[in-house]
Amino acid sequence: MIDRETLIKARLPERVVALPGVGEIRVRGLSRAEVLACQGIKDDQAAFEARVLSLAMVDPALSEDDVIAWREAALYGEAEAALDAISDLSKLGPGAAKSGVPGVPGAP
Repeated sequence: MIDRETLIKARLPERVVALPGVGEIRVRGLSRAEVLACQGIKDDQAAFEARVLSLAMVDPALSEDDVIAWREAALYGEAEAALDAISDLSKLGPGAAKSGVPGVPGAP
C-alpha cells in the first residue's frame, strides 16, 4: 500500500513541443480536477482553449490573456500542436468521451 503523501503528490507528465520556426515550449498534462473545472466553459471553444493552455503551459508560463495574444499572433498549427500534446498527456484522446470527460478541441 502507498502512503497518503505519495498518493496526493502531483505527478503530471510533461513534454517539449516543437513549434517550427519559433522554438520549443514545455507543456504538462492536466489533472482530473483541472479537466473537471474546464467543463463549465467547454461550449465556448476560445475560452476553453485559453484556459487549457494557460493551465498546461510550463515554459513559458502563460496567462489566459497571454494565450489569446499568442493565438492572435500565430498560425493555427502552433496552438493546435500544444493542445494535441496536452490532450495526449492528459489521457483525453479517443475513448475519453466514453468516460464523460471532455477532451480538448477536436475531441468530444
